[in-house]
Amino acid sequence: LNARLSEWMATKDAEEAASLLQQAGIPAARMLRVSEQPDYPYFIERGLFRSDDHALLPEPLISERRPAIWSQIPEPDHRPAPLMGENTFEVLSEWLQLEETELEQLLAEGTIETVAQKTRDLIADGAYRRNFI
Repeated sequence: LNARLSEWMATKDAEEAASLLQQAGIPAARMLRVSEQPDYPYFIERGLFRSDDHALLPEPLISERRPAIWSQIPEPDHRPAPLMGENTFEVLSEWLQLEETELEQLLAEGTIETVAQKTRDLIADGAYRRNFI
């Protein structure tokens, strides 16, 4: 059986083989490489992937949107993940009701951290992107 199937497959490309097998009632599809998935018509039609921007990436990042579309469930939030320490002040002021002066003191003492100044500068002027292009 393996020999006959191998012989048959050798004369067809993956799309043709999958189509013929499907027509015969056999579930089949060609294997997609990860890099091929966002451009595959079936996935495009279903809106499986989305394009996300991030301040530290030189180009958009393609990621999965969601495996199924539900009429009662809204599109998920697709903000980029925060940088380490990016939301320190917001989280501590909300969760612990700390004032900005208290947070500044904790920062000065090294008790808490925020996004490094070098990282903030790189984001602000976009200089890091020139290294990727």
